[in-house]
Amino acid sequence: MKIEVNKEGKILIDNAEVLVDQITPQVLENILNEGLEEIQGSSFQNTGISEITIPSSVKYFPLSNIEGTPWYTSQPNGFLYLGTRLIGLKGSSSSVEDTSIRENTTHI
Repeated sequence: MKIEVNKEGKILIDNAEVLVDQITPQVLENILNEGLEEIQGSSFQNTGISEITIPSSVKYFPLSNIEGTPWYTSQPNGFLYLGTRLIGLKGSSSSVEDTSIRENTTHI
């Protein structure tokens, strides 16, 4: 399964269009399962997603996917983690007090 945002800004799941307002926690639970390898573009950006779990099979998940979500805005500045996955930096690098990476980090 592949999730991406096309040039028109539409979310596609295995090349089928999904409307942003259709992405609920229940939909996410069904599409974000083991076996999923890529979540490209800005898939969930500016949606109402407040919780997200990325399967360990995902090899590519840019921070831009979740910028503007309630989950993102609730996070403090610094390194952002989804489970054991380091997905990026919120704020400037000067806002990071602890520059060490968590010991159990599996993906960067």
